[in-house]
Amino acid sequence: MPLVAAPAAASTQGAAPNKAAARAGDTVAWTVLFSYGSLALPLAIGFLALQVFVPTYYAGVLGMSLTSVGVILLLARLWDTVTDPLIGYASERTPAWLGRRRIWVLCGVPVLALACWALFDPPSGAGAGYLLFWSAVVYMAGTMVIVPMNAWGAELSPDYHQRSRVSGARVIFGLVGTLVALVAPTLLGQGDARDLGEALETIAFMVVVGLGISALLVLRFVPDRSTVVLRGRSILAAFSVLRGRTPFPKLLGCYLLNGIANALPATLFLLFATHVVQRPDLAGPWMAIYFSSMIVGTPIWVRLARSFGKDSCWRVGMAIACLAFSVVPFIGPGDEAIFVAVIVITGLAGGADLVLPASMQADMVDWDTLRTRSRRPGIFSPYGEPRPRLPLPWRSVWLSRSWILSASPRPQKRATRPSRSWFW
Repeated sequence: MPLVAAPAAASTQGAAPNKAAARAGDTVAWTVLFSYGSLALPLAIGFLALQVFVPTYYAGVLGMSLTSVGVILLLARLWDTVTDPLIGYASERTPAWLGRRRIWVLCGVPVLALACWALFDPPSGAGAGYLLFWSAVVYMAGTMVIVPMNAWGAELSPDYHQRSRVSGARVIFGLVGTLVALVAPTLLGQGDARDLGEALETIAFMVVVGLGISALLVLRFVPDRSTVVLRGRSILAAFSVLRGRTPFPKLLGCYLLNGIANALPATLFLLFATHVVQRPDLAGPWMAIYFSSMIVGTPIWVRLARSFGKDSCWRVGMAIACLAFSVVPFIGPGDEAIFVAVIVITGLAGGADLVLPASMQADMVDWDTLRTRSRRPGIFSPYGEPRPRLPLPWRSVWLSRSWILSASPRPQKRATRPSRSWFW
């Protein structure tokens, strides 16, 4: 049995809906897809910098301890977990005439741009209070944009397959943003391997400009035609979907188990490349290959899901990744080609992990409407769906790599102009 049955036009057994049931008006135009997905690119760049580069910079250059930086960012992230459902509920209660999703993007983007600039280009005396305040503002403003955007994506088309295209556009732009943040400083000639400051300044500029351009595209070309029906006036009633016998908690459980499974190889990636394959110098390029493979794989899985169903394709993607990882115990020094093959295959399979569960989560809105006569996409959007941020396990790889570099000896430089560095 499928985890989430396809809504309305879909078969109750989770098979792909009859193509004749799709109306021509439900197709999402390429202009809308591009404009909607484009916002994920600067978001990915900004949040990757916050989660990967900022800890190293504030610890290695501004003199804060890694423990302090970690605790501060954890507190800011915990604040984010509180605001996510609240913003989702608030967007549901926003009057439609204001633009139920559009108004949150319009308000959140300038705040996020200001906070990213302040956080990525701090004054020389910045300390714990500065980091805590601006990182909390970044997460809060990001929530104001991301949660309504995810709900907005579920509303762009009632068609079962079109939602996969919408999720795919968001995922692809997010992955491109991840790659841009990782390689842009090197491409721009900032090649000092110990210097993060100029990289952060470049990233801050890209985030501010990218947010401005993508927000204009979203506000101009993406229709905001949300329909919300909430039963009861209390916030607890709005979140009743999280209780009882519904598929949604099962989907969240699959997210959790899938995340744990992905965390194991990702957390060991740097150690494996260093001590088994014995090529730590290729860890960065190999990670770029991984994310590039995910970009290529995402539209493939969207297409396959039209013929075989989303849940079935997700299972196949996970099975392919498991088979590819089964080769890893036999890899040793000099097996770079085999290891790259594993990276490519798991990257291609990983596209299913990103796009299909997100599309299935959007389908849950129709399931909820059918069973409860409520319609509350903003309630679903904070949970489980991938954010345009570096996936947690791979984030740990880059943090480990950056901490190793920051701990190695380097010449002392003037505190008034901190050292700049780049990992590759």
